[in-house]
Amino acid sequence: MDEEDLKEIDNNVNAAIERLRSFQLGDGGFSYWPNENRVDLWSTNYVGHFLLEAGDRGYYVPAEMLEKWLEFQHNQSRKNEASYLIRTYRLYLLAKAGRENLSAMNYLRESQLEKLNNTSRYYLAAGYLLAGYDSIARELIRGLKPVPVEYETPGVTFGSRLRDKAIMLEVNTIFKDYEVAVELYDDISEKISGNDWYSTQTTAYSLMALSKYVSAVSETDEVLQGRVVLPDDELAFSINQPVINIDLDKYFDQEIRVINDSQRSFYTALVWEGVPLRGDIEEVSSNLELEVSWHDEDGRKIDHTAIEQGSSFWGIFTVRKEDYRPLNEVALVQVLPAGWEIENLRLLGGKLPEWSQDLLLGKENYLDIRDDRIMWFFDHDRYLQECSFMVKINAVTVGEYYLPPALVEVMYDNRYKATTAGQTVSVLKRANDE
Repeated sequence: MDEEDLKEIDNNVNAAIERLRSFQLGDGGFSYWPNENRVDLWSTNYVGHFLLEAGDRGYYVPAEMLEKWLEFQHNQSRKNEASYLIRTYRLYLLAKAGRENLSAMNYLRESQLEKLNNTSRYYLAAGYLLAGYDSIARELIRGLKPVPVEYETPGVTFGSRLRDKAIMLEVNTIFKDYEVAVELYDDISEKISGNDWYSTQTTAYSLMALSKYVSAVSETDEVLQGRVVLPDDELAFSINQPVINIDLDKYFDQEIRVINDSQRSFYTALVWEGVPLRGDIEEVSSNLELEVSWHDEDGRKIDHTAIEQGSSFWGIFTVRKEDYRPLNEVALVQVLPAGWEIENLRLLGGKLPEWSQDLLLGKENYLDIRDDRIMWFFDHDRYLQECSFMVKINAVTVGEYYLPPALVEVMYDNRYKATTAGQTVSVLKRANDE
């Protein structure tokens, strides 16, 4: 990576560490949403894992922030509460931080071992290994197959089978069991390189585990050699680094061959960037329904595709689900056309109109308003079949624009999703300006 790429990475990591301060509560745990007053135990593990990894790589992690997290985790580790995966993940992280709780680890090993699934046993074994108990650690996973359980729903750990495979890859890399690790590596890399949907939790954990494995096996002195055969040239390489980048801009739509001249396996990936064509995006409805309507200030439905400049109007987004399954971490997003502007009622002290009282509003756990979009995040309770969300819009700039589709989805379960169709909208000159 060049200097600009590295600088961007540093800025992003530092900004993330600073941003996480708004999620930390007084007891040291972390909430799922900023300024929320309820600890989310998996998120607390996950944030702490990020802070430890960042600190290991030389980033500045505020000492009091990390210490408060460690105190919370140590206090929680004394309790026999939460799922076994949350508890063993916590114990692994405490050991990673050099603050292992051996009594809690011993209790799980001696009294609860038969209740732990494979992923939890891997975490517990990794905790023992990092704490210096090599023989106990290896005994815990002796003969254990790296096969995680299937998930009916992501649950409180936002989990998936692939995410748990990434956990097993990370642990086997720590154990330096590369024979098992390489099979996991091949499987995970193939899946996340495909076109299937994966949540941020699954993707992020997979990328971390893959990079740790690549880093570990690249510490050997063995050189990676090969050739890239181009239509008019042949580029030979001989490196002991994990990644080599070759610019292929002028060979677009031409045949290229990559030849491996070493004993080690390597993988090739073709990466390109661009702006996708707008195209005709059709409505989609999978276990969720999304209805969007636009209203004037008196509540009457209007044609939003032709709005006069200076007009204010309301968008109403109604979400319905088709079954009685509770849905957590639902996201509703509407990106606006450039000629429209959100009127932020929170900042301006505005109120919803009286005619909206018949709608079931206020179900969001978190509302994120940005210059070009509005995002509601909420839970859809078991017996709540329908709820609505409102935003006030001002038509600002005359012109023709594209209104992107509205999207509602369960963030960790792609079976639940609905989108509207995108369409062209216009902001018209005021009648008295003609």
